[in-house]
Amino acid sequence: MQQFNKLIEFRQAVYDHALTRARDAQFELVDALLLSAPIHTFPELSLCPAFRRQWPSAYAAIEDGRQDRAWLERYLVQHLPTHGLLVFPLDGTSWPHTAARTMPDRQYVHSASDTGLGSPVAVGHPYSVLAWAPERNTSWAPALSIRRVPSQKTDVEVGVDQVKQLCRDRQAEMQQVLHLIVADGKYGNHHFL
Repeated sequence: MQQFNKLIEFRQAVYDHALTRARDAQFELVDALLLSAPIHTFPELSLCPAFRRQWPSAYAAIEDGRQDRAWLERYLVQHLPTHGLLVFPLDGTSWPHTAARTMPDRQYVHSASDTGLGSPVAVGHPYSVLAWAPERNTSWAPALSIRRVPSQKTDVEVGVDQVKQLCRDRQAEMQQVLHLIVADGKYGNHHFL
């Protein structure tokens, strides 16, 4: 029961502080994403029983909804353990948007999925992900910070900002517990170090 109460408190804090506009629609849209089988179109989310609003509210959640990312990142970091070795994977990923011609700041990105063009390169947005790996020998790593990499920056520059923010948020804990940042070879340079 205590874990269930923690989940309720977590959800309420996210609702109260992280969602700043169109809260109800955003909150139900996230629940619909979590509770739905794989969806093929965005309107399918409005059919999920967790989304109790009419279907235009799904669009309103995206168009009008706003979030306080800085608050959410700090809040997630507060829930990290204060003992033992903490491992934080840092890597880049991409989200292809091949058909979204009017979406701003699209770039050529590597795509692990089939682009339909016979090439691993697609047009979309790159993202930098800083996560926490709570257990060894598992791929589960909840994200602490996900930031889009604008065309004026590199993955490394955005990753540096994410690590600096983690260090600011965990300054006291870093004096007591080893925090290990792990990343692939593109971060092994003087810019990151």
